[in-house]
Parts: sequence; C-alpha cells; structure tokens
Amino acid sequence: MQQKITISPKTATVAQGISQQFASNTSNGQWRIIKGHSNGTVDQTGLYKAGKTPGVDTIEVKATDGTTDTAIVTVL
Repeated sequence: MQQKITISPKTATVAQGISQQFASNTSNGQWRIIKGHSNGTVDQTGLYKAGKTPGVDTIEVKATDGTTDTAIVTVL
C-alpha cells in the first residue's frame, strides 16, 4: 500500500528574494518547481527561494514510488 505523500505548508506568501522552508513526510523526495512565474528555485531539502518577479510558483515533491504533492507560493 502506498503512503500518501504530503507537503507543508500547502501555501505561502513571500516577498521577492525571500526563502521559505517546505517539508514532506518522505525523506528522499525529489523537489522541483512545476509551474513558475517568479523565477524562484527549490533545492532538494525543500528550501524555496523566491525570484525577483512577482507571481505564483507551484512546488512539487515526488516520492520514489511516484506519488506527488504540491504547494503554492505567491511572490509579492
């Protein structure tokens, strides 16, 4: 039985250039931005850094079994 992967927080609002830490219930998930409008980045620890353009980024974490969850970041 697959465990449901979760990401938290599910939403965040940050200023341009500011970081936000995301967490997941999997220790070996792959993090990425699947829809980006602020030119933000996310590393493999779930640390998101907002870009220099206002907009909305969607972050995804994917477990080794293929299950995913997403979070939405609004960059002001």
